[in-house]
Amino acid sequence: PRAAAAAVPGTPMVTEMLRDALSHTPPRTTGLFHADSFALKEDLLTPVVKISRWAALTSGSAACGTVTRLTDAAAAGLLGPTEAVALRESYRAGLALSLDLALGTGPTSIFERRGRVVFSALPRERSQRLRRAVTDLRGVQRTLRYRLSTSSYTEF
Repeated sequence: PRAAAAAVPGTPMVTEMLRDALSHTPPRTTGLFHADSFALKEDLLTPVVKISRWAALTSGSAACGTVTRLTDAAAAGLLGPTEAVALRESYRAGLALSLDLALGTGPTSIFERRGRVVFSALPRERSQRLRRAVTDLRGVQRTLRYRLSTSSYTEF
C-alpha cells in the first residue's frame, strides 16, 4: 500500500476511484418515502470501504484498515472531521451486524425474501443506529459528489 500511495496521487485513476465509490447510493431510510430494508454489504459496507480506499490513496496513507484510512484522510484535510466520524461510525455499525450474523449471535430472522435487512425486524436501538448509519453515508456521499463536481478533488 505504501508504494501505491506514493505513486497514485494526482492521477486520473484517483478521481475514477471516487466516482466508483459514489456510483451506488443507499436507499433513503428516513422521511416520507423511505425504504423498510437495505442490503448490508451493498448499501453500507462497500461504499464506506470504497471511499476509504480512495481517501487513503489520495491522502498518501499507507494504512490497510478502513477506520484508520478514514482517520488519515481527515488528518490530511481530505474529509471533514464530522464526515470521517460519520463514515467510521457507519462502518462500525454495519460491521457489527455483519459479524453478529456471521457468528450466529445476531437475529437471523431480519432478512426479507431478497436477502435485505429489514429494519423493523431488528431491536429498536440497533435499527435506529443502522438507519442513522445509512443516512450519514448518504450525506457524506452527497458532499463528496458536490466537491467532485466543483473540481475540488481533481487537484490531488
